[in-house]
Amino acid sequence: MKINTLTLIILMSFLINTAFSQDNKESKIKFKSGLNYGIVSEQSSSHNGVSINSGIEIKTGIDWIRFNPNLTIGYHQEDINFSVSSINQEYLYPLQLETNIYFDLIKSANNSFAWTLGLGAYANITVGSGTMGSYGGYVGTGFNINPQDSRYSVEILPVNYMLGYGPRKNLFARISLKYRM
Repeated sequence: MKINTLTLIILMSFLINTAFSQDNKESKIKFKSGLNYGIVSEQSSSHNGVSINSGIEIKTGIDWIRFNPNLTIGYHQEDINFSVSSINQEYLYPLQLETNIYFDLIKSANNSFAWTLGLGAYANITVGSGTMGSYGGYVGTGFNINPQDSRYSVEILPVNYMLGYGPRKNLFARISLKYRM
């Protein structure tokens, strides 16, 4: 079964990244892994699924700006619906590279909660019954909850929009559990 193999690969990647982590609060670079559930809605199709993202977060010289390049690998199920008939469900395997800059617009006094705005670029290849690709711009907003003295944080990005050449227009939500290494 394809989903069991992919789920095992995702879980092993997350555990390997966690096992080799180091906690260095003075470092300007943090390594992160996140588990995501994404919902994508497009003009002729919609798909949802799980994915894992891994990347680095680099603090800039300005406290409220973070640079976060990351790679996302996932497993999605797609239903293509046209006005006349419905096509059978397909399975998609997206691979996406994002280079985002996050701005903490509002932060709590102890920096455990922040409302963030992300801007950036993406490139995406999706393999299913055929191969599709797209690239373009990204904008997203949400919240980063990072309790003090904890390696875990939750990122809730309910509004993400990608517009690119492909043609692809994606509006999706993402919830990530992140582990600071």
